[in-house]
Parts: sequence; C-alpha cells; structure tokens
Amino acid sequence: MKQWLGRLSFILMVVAGAMMCLMMVHITIDVAMKYFLNAPWQGTVETVSYYYMIGAIYLPLAYVELRGKHISVELLYDRFSPRGKMIALVFAQLCAMLFFGILAFQGWIDAIRSFRIGEIIMGSITLQIWPSRFFLPISFTLVTLVSLLRLVEEVFFGRPLPTTFAQLFRD
Repeated sequence: MKQWLGRLSFILMVVAGAMMCLMMVHITIDVAMKYFLNAPWQGTVETVSYYYMIGAIYLPLAYVELRGKHISVELLYDRFSPRGKMIALVFAQLCAMLFFGILAFQGWIDAIRSFRIGEIIMGSITLQIWPSRFFLPISFTLVTLVSLLRLVEEVFFGRPLPTTFAQLFRD
C-alpha cells in the first residue's frame, strides 16, 4: 500500500506541476494577445480559477504529507519525552485523518452532485466545471490514506515514512 500511495501521490504532484506550467503559458498568451492583438484569450480567468489553481494547490497535498513536509510548529514538541512525542504524533495524525476525512466526504458529495447536474460557469465563456470538482475529494481522500499510513508505519511499526524521492519508491 505504501508504494501504491507513493506512486499515486507522485503522479498527482506531477499533474499539479504540469497545471502550474499550463497556467503560466495560458496567462502569458492571454496577456500577449491582449497587448499585441487587443483581443485577450476568452475564458482565461475562468480556466485559471476553476482548473489550474485548484489542481496546483490541492493535488500535491498527499505527496507533501507523505514526505512529511507540511508546516509544523515544534515549539513544545522538542521538549516532550519520547512517550510524549509519540502521543503528540498519534494525536496529530488522528486529527489530520479526521479533518481530511470530513473534507473528502463532503467533497465527494459535492463533486457527484456537480457531475449529475453538469455544473457550468458562465463568464466570458461557458465552461464546464464539474470535472474540477473532483480534484478536492481525490486529494483529500489520498491525504487521509497517507495520514493513516503514517500513523501505522511510524507509531505501530516504528518506521518513519520516506522523506526523499529515492526512498519513496524503494521496496
């Protein structure tokens, strides 16, 4: 399961990076068209807002969690005993699982509803946005599973999760 989650998390991170690059190219073309041809690319704001930004922000969440790179404040943690650190780790992972699990649950409800009604947005163009509604529940479900994996691996087996790219795909 660790390798499967690692590979899927990595793929989503690569997709997020590709979305960042596409967003950069899209906006650059839009600006160039606006100033050189006096005709901006219609739908840039909608595409950036509903696809590129959402994907770039949320798709890599599981990869960040898998690598243990989320922001953490260790002001008091460093002063805890080993047992206190373990309790804090368990508490943090359970809170993360609860938080992301709730977001995933609600996200799936919203994404399925959006799919069923064929949700669109009408701006400078009409754009189907229901596909982008699946970015959040996919990301939140995966980060919930990674949090569960982190809890099992680190707490019950005493094995830290990999923090480098090479370690991630070993085994």
